[in-house]
Amino acid sequence: QRVINHLRSEAFVHLFPSPIAGVGVRAFRQIPAGIDPFPLCNPHMAAKERFLVLNAAELRAMPEGVFEQVQCFYAPLTEDDGWIPQKDDKGEVLYGVLATGLNSMNLSWYLNHSDDPNIVFKDAEDDGGYNTFQTRRVIEAGEE
Repeated sequence: QRVINHLRSEAFVHLFPSPIAGVGVRAFRQIPAGIDPFPLCNPHMAAKERFLVLNAAELRAMPEGVFEQVQCFYAPLTEDDGWIPQKDDKGEVLYGVLATGLNSMNLSWYLNHSDDPNIVFKDAEDDGGYNTFQTRRVIEAGEE
């Protein structure tokens, strides 16, 4: 019953080739304002979200293409100002990579950036909890 309710009232988006950048997330039906468009259907079944801190030198040493994918999905860790990248003692930029790897990301990882976003990011309330998002306004079907 929980999955049926999820599909009826919480499924809103799909992936598509984005004209903004690569792959994007688009509403396939209207999304109300003030909700998380990516709720977990059965959160008790989901693994806790944990990150491993890796520096840019470690990532550059990976097989071709891996560092580029990490940069596509994981922004550098930042100082308290939210903009200045954190660096290790050798001056290498630090990245927080999902401990479950690149193959376990949900649709929210494909959100593109915007100067006027229709969704805002919300930090997880608990250690190991999931970060969430909230719609700033109604998002119409077909909108990225």
